[in-house]
Amino acid sequence: TTSQPTAEQAQVTNGSQEETGQATATNSGESGTEATQDTSQVAQVAEEGPAVDPNLPSSVGMIQIPGNAYSVGVLTADRDHAAAQQVDLESFWLDQYETTNAQYAEFLADTGGTHPESWIGGNIPADQESFPVMGVTWDEAAAYCAWAKKRLPTEAEWEVAARGSEGRLFPWGDNFRAVELPRSGTYKVGGKATNQSPFGVFDMAG
Repeated sequence: TTSQPTAEQAQVTNGSQEETGQATATNSGESGTEATQDTSQVAQVAEEGPAVDPNLPSSVGMIQIPGNAYSVGVLTADRDHAAAQQVDLESFWLDQYETTNAQYAEFLADTGGTHPESWIGGNIPADQESFPVMGVTWDEAAAYCAWAKKRLPTEAEWEVAARGSEGRLFPWGDNFRAVELPRSGTYKVGGKATNQSPFGVFDMAG
């Protein structure tokens, strides 16, 4: 494990899409292993909650995704979905929760960046300090991650963290559940206990 993380998960909503961008902390000393991880191991990770790596001071509040060989993509590829393939990933760390408005405001206060357009007068919307920040560009999300000594995850890292070793269609399983979708706008970070991935990462879809 490196003494400084090359990435950690900082979930930032990209533009008007209710998807979050997360950053990861790669453990460069652990290479991908053969696909021997079973679902009981994944369940144990989710149940125990985030661990803390003493060699990664900023790993607090993060989930470690084990290095392994994972299947990503779908069997029937189309314009929006890549074809199924196997990827070998090193172990990495991902924030358990999305980046909140309050966390992003701290970054802006420290760096003098531009606030999202939805922040009228540069202020967080009323009573939404714990809601996910929205209207952030890719470059702004990357800058936030760098400020937090993190980076955005790769597409494969994000997909694996969301779908788990079983390759679920959704973080919560293979069946679409409309109840996981917000009725209007967003909801409080971590507000839906059922909307977490097999690894225990919250709000990666919906």
